[in-house]
Amino acid sequence: MNDTIQAIQNVDANVDMFLLYEELGMTDGKSPPTAKKDLSEFLHVKRRIFVKRFHVLAVHPTAQLYLARDLHNTVHGGLLRPGIIPFLRALTEEGYSHKYYGASVGEHSNEFIRVLNGDAVMQYKPFRQLDFDVAMRRVNHSVVGQ
Repeated sequence: MNDTIQAIQNVDANVDMFLLYEELGMTDGKSPPTAKKDLSEFLHVKRRIFVKRFHVLAVHPTAQLYLARDLHNTVHGGLLRPGIIPFLRALTEEGYSHKYYGASVGEHSNEFIRVLNGDAVMQYKPFRQLDFDVAMRRVNHSVVGQ
């Protein structure tokens, strides 16, 4: 965990937001629950024994693209910088592990998630073809940034 804290404080010092994913796996031959109604909080009592680890993504300040396995059945959320280190300490105290994906690394990839950051996203052809003007027309500019 100390390596993650050092990365957050030093290498990813310009990151303001972190995304969190709760990865579940089989336990004692039983599959984790898939009912979406119980997926609104981290470490829900019905899922605790199935939690394999947490995935923590530093959100790149310029551009980021990520694909997570089974995202609709995975509890996920975000934390601002002041909350991430206390959250990680609490996870460790509860006996849960985590995997950290720094924003300074162009690409991360494993069986659970694929992350592209910064220039790696900009070089990805489908990303370059997105029309951000369409999305920005839907943003209420009177409340953004307030």
